[in-house]
Amino acid sequence: MAQVHVARKNYADAVKLYESLLAEKPTADAYRGIISVFVTRLAKIIADQTAVEQFKWSPDQLEQWQTLTKHLTSFVGSSGSVDPLGNDLTEQIFD
Repeated sequence: MAQVHVARKNYADAVKLYESLLAEKPTADAYRGIISVFVTRLAKIIADQTAVEQFKWSPDQLEQWQTLTKHLTSFVGSSGSVDPLGNDLTEQIFD
C-alpha cells in the first residue's frame, strides 16, 4: 500500500505506512521505501530551488534531512552496509 502512495506521489501517507512498518518489524524493504521517499522529496525540493536557495534549507527540509539520516543510520547499523539499498538509491543518496 505504501508503494501505491509513492506511485501517486502521496508521500505523507507513504511515510506514515513505512513508519508503522518499521515500528512493528523493521525490514530492508521498509527501510528502502522510506529512505527512497525522503531522498525523492529532498531531491525535488532542491532541484526546484535556485542555486543560492539550495544552501538555505527551510525548517521542513532540515527536518526531512534529519529523518532521512535517522533511517539511514538505523538501516546501516542493522545491516552493516548500504548495499541492500541497491545501486540506484545509494547513488541518489550520495548525489
